[in-house]
Amino acid sequence: LRKKDLYNQGYRFVGSHGAIKPCLWLKKSLKDQGSCYKNKFYNIKSERCIQSSIDIDYCNLSCIWCWRDIEYKNKKTSKWNKPKEILDSLIKEHIKVIQGFGGNEKVSKEKFREANIPKHIALSLSGDACNYPHLPELLKEIKKKTMTSFLVTNGTYPNMLKKLLKQQPTQLYITLPSYDKESFTQLCKPSSPLLWNN
Repeated sequence: LRKKDLYNQGYRFVGSHGAIKPCLWLKKSLKDQGSCYKNKFYNIKSERCIQSSIDIDYCNLSCIWCWRDIEYKNKKTSKWNKPKEILDSLIKEHIKVIQGFGGNEKVSKEKFREANIPKHIALSLSGDACNYPHLPELLKEIKKKTMTSFLVTNGTYPNMLKKLLKQQPTQLYITLPSYDKESFTQLCKPSSPLLWNN
């Protein structure tokens, strides 16, 4: 039931714990109706960006403003897909899911051609990518394909962030929404009291 709901929302699944979902800005960009802030500030073309998750159903926070389905919590998986398999599948699903735009007369032919050669991976769709134990290796695979990466994390994975010093994403976005432990507990609803210290 959960998978069916997400599929109906536009998610497409990758391996046992990943997913992609074309974002609003990808669709707008293909029709020359605008692009997201990553285009304005970092020159990342929205139509060439894959919005993805590598741990779709697990986040150690349940922030009260989160637009994702935080009622559903999948336990951390113990069977992780290999980084190259994940990346190849993310690209494959992205290309597959945008094919319908090719027949739309409002879609730029050049942008559609470029969209079939993605150049950017946003690891930001759902869950927290820092939960994936092979994240540094995945970032290395992304660089091998001369792609850029945008990693969003809630900042509660200091051990993984230390590992990323040696294998950095192109951009790192750390969400720090609380100003003290009390606000963090009330607003972010952590799964463990240790997460504030993290």
